[in-house]
Amino acid sequence: METIKNYLDNMFMKLPATPEVHKAKEELFQMMEDRYEDLIAEGKSENEAVGVIISEFGNLEELAEALGISSEVQAKKEDTRDILSLEDAKGFIEESGKRGLRIALGVMLCILSVSAAASSNFLRMFMMIGQNYANMLSLIFMLIIIAAAIVIFVKGTRSDEKYENIRKGNCILDVETTDYIREERKRYEHTKTVMLSAGIILCIVSLVPAIVADGAMDFGAMLMFLFIAAGVFLIINTSIKSGAYETLLKLNENGTMEGEFIPGKEKVNNTWTGKVISVYWYTVLCVFLIIGFLTFKWGIALLVWPWGLVGFIVLVIIDSVLKSSSKEEKTK
Repeated sequence: METIKNYLDNMFMKLPATPEVHKAKEELFQMMEDRYEDLIAEGKSENEAVGVIISEFGNLEELAEALGISSEVQAKKEDTRDILSLEDAKGFIEESGKRGLRIALGVMLCILSVSAAASSNFLRMFMMIGQNYANMLSLIFMLIIIAAAIVIFVKGTRSDEKYENIRKGNCILDVETTDYIREERKRYEHTKTVMLSAGIILCIVSLVPAIVADGAMDFGAMLMFLFIAAGVFLIINTSIKSGAYETLLKLNENGTMEGEFIPGKEKVNNTWTGKVISVYWYTVLCVFLIIGFLTFKWGIALLVWPWGLVGFIVLVIIDSVLKSSSKEEKTK
């Protein structure tokens, strides 16, 4: 019967979530269930019974008048959105993971470039060269790292045109795909929590090396940048991959039957903070690069990241509060 139920869900998915449609769906399911039990009693196998039921009840347009939903079925024809396949959903999640990794790596290299700029004294002592040569080498290292970061970052921001319909919301999810995404998101929650926690902790403790290495400020600054780079890498990487699940689940609108596939407590609310969060780290990166290249005071520019982390945490808290308020209003 699970196969029949899923087939019925897919038949009704583009219809409006009105009381009439819900009633029609329940009536049709009861008819299918009764017919299924009769076929099994006649000695049909489960697969044979399902095949007969689909052939007899599979055309909703022929049943619409008897079920009292002719106008709703007629309006359904105007919905030109495609149903996203499970393979395309998996591909989008995989592509988002790779894109998040490249963007996070690009941002991390940008931060590490500041560490290279602060390494002149370290290079002078290690390579036994003059201060001018050490300054020149540290500047060269910084420019090389920034160039690599920009290349990786630009490549990472490019998205596969194959998934453009998903980003524009021009498709919907069937039952199987929705269930898969929900399960995958639940499985990823633990990884997301660990990576976010580790990233935040690394950013917080990044000041420790600078404080401890009081007599070797350059070395302390280098370690501080390394800690911040690693922390920001973890935060950005997991945020982008987690966002892929949210993007997919937003495809199913609450006003139609496809929204019924996601329990009310798991539906994604499109808050203004959610939109800001989706582009937040790109903005922080741009501010960091603008300050750095305009003033060449990379130490000051680096302060953008800890403050950016504070702003990100505040946004996440506000977003959670807004979503909770929205769910409470819907339950009233």
